[in-house]
Amino acid sequence: MRNLFTPAQHKEYKDLCFRVTCCRTRESLNKWTQTLRGFLESFPNPEIMNAHSEYAIAFSKVSTAHYPLPSFNDDDGSQENIAVDRENSDDQGIVIDDTENTLAMDEPSASSTITGYFDIVNPTRFELPRIRNLLRQYPNCSVAGMEVVVEDNHIIRAVMTLHDGPVDNVLIIDHSIFSRMGLGEDMGNNFTKIYWSETENKIVPSMVLRIHTEQVEEGNKMGFLEVPRHSYLHWLNLRRRQFPHSPPTEEECYDLAKKLGYMDMEDLKKELMDVWDRENGPLRYKENRALWLGDNPTYLLP
Repeated sequence: MRNLFTPAQHKEYKDLCFRVTCCRTRESLNKWTQTLRGFLESFPNPEIMNAHSEYAIAFSKVSTAHYPLPSFNDDDGSQENIAVDRENSDDQGIVIDDTENTLAMDEPSASSTITGYFDIVNPTRFELPRIRNLLRQYPNCSVAGMEVVVEDNHIIRAVMTLHDGPVDNVLIIDHSIFSRMGLGEDMGNNFTKIYWSETENKIVPSMVLRIHTEQVEEGNKMGFLEVPRHSYLHWLNLRRRQFPHSPPTEEECYDLAKKLGYMDMEDLKKELMDVWDRENGPLRYKENRALWLGDNPTYLLP
């Protein structure tokens, strides 16, 4: 199949096939089957449909998915028989989720082998203030939804949909973020509900939204989250002192914000001052900098 598509078309084809085989209800199966059929029929080359049919038949013979991959050229009913047999089967060795029916499913057990698309049932629990360069410029931004893609119990990626934000969708692939959200195999195979981990999270914001300018100009408004080196550590490097005697200046904030790619200098200033106030407070943050900021660089001057 790969040689019949462009890379982007092949990716869309794989995603649609995956959607179909992840279905758990007839209603959802019909929806995604028609979407897949429409995609294949949009190509004038008949070899694409023939190649898909051969692939679908071979796939369905070895797959343990709840529903087989439809061939569209199969008139003898064998595909339908496979589907009926699987509906009546007690073999649930693989738990595969349907994105539109997550709430109807039981919570996955710790011993399950889990593959599929999962809707987060409490997406608004994602705390946008943890994205340090977002809410100052987009104070009305909110989370509209979130989907997690899981293969063999491992989260491959998550996509968060935003309302009134700088992008429509935010891609998350950093596993440290999944851990902070309480998602993943290590969290008891939790792929459906956000539980912020207090041990994984610090008080200050810890994520940055990156946006490719070209994508925005082309109308594909996709950003991604990352957990970069803390901005306070960059500021220490700018001062060349391990324990500066005065707080960050406006000029330093401006230069550092430009260097680190912040959308707004005030976001950077707030994060720097959060750390400065804590390190110069009574709770011994300064002595435990490596623990809570991830590093404690040393310089010629203390």
